Amino acid sequence: MILIGEKINVGIQAVQWAVAERDASFIDDLIDRQTRAGCHYLDLHAGCGNEPGRRVADDLKWLIDRALIAGQQPLCLDCPDPEILRRAAAHLAGRRRLLLNSLTAAPARLEAMLDLAMAHNAGVIALAMDDQGVPPNVCRRLEMCEQIYRRAADAGLPPDRLYFDAIVQPLTANPEGAAVTLETIASLRRHFPAAETVIGLSNISYGMVKRRTVNRVFAAMAVAHGVGAMILDPTDMALQTVIHTAAQLAGGERRSL
Repeated sequence: MILIGEKINVGIQAVQWAVAERDASFIDDLIDRQTRAGCHYLDLHAGCGNEPGRRVADDLKWLIDRALIAGQQPLCLDCPDPEILRRAAAHLAGRRRLLLNSLTAAPARLEAMLDLAMAHNAGVIALAMDDQGVPPNVCRRLEMCEQIYRRAADAGLPPDRLYFDAIVQPLTANPEGAAVTLETIASLRRHFPAAETVIGLSNISYGMVKRRTVNRVFAAMAVAHGVGAMILDPTDMALQTVIHTAAQLAGGERRSL
């Protein structure tokens, strides 16, 4: 199971403040705690690029610098804007193994992200959606992924550098969404066995009280359906125990780094 640490995200108010104030000790502590917890990648999210008054590219480059100083883990650069990711990847300049998060089947974004991935020998997280939004059913999500898979192959991206995101929606917003996500994971494993599957685990419990309990239960279900990577809180060691136990019960760890 590939674990991608989620905690350096400006959607978290304390992280947003630390990035704005360039509080290196706060960010370094998050890097250290996630690294010691055993995550395989650090996700760095400095914003989407459309926030008024924010210099997202500069913030992301600063986070990269902190990750290079304070840790040794590969990086997952998280922004939907290809231009911001281009500048960030150029700043990283091959100093760490890299995942780009994320592309979609929307043609312009797809082409730009694939060009970046090829230029920087990076993997890519590919959301099962296009510019019309998240498809409500498994069939449409697979269609989106098929489009991405074909174009990635044409661009020369090896399938093992493609991470299909089955898309987790909050239970509070879409109570039926969990079942769709789980079946999407299983279908992706059948249709694209050489590619990886990934989910943003904590999305499932957004707006709920007992978030960790919900995350742990859904993680076990996702493992049983074949997911190979998760963006999550790696410092929740009980969650890690659930994941690794579920993997053993499902037939053993399929892939490790």
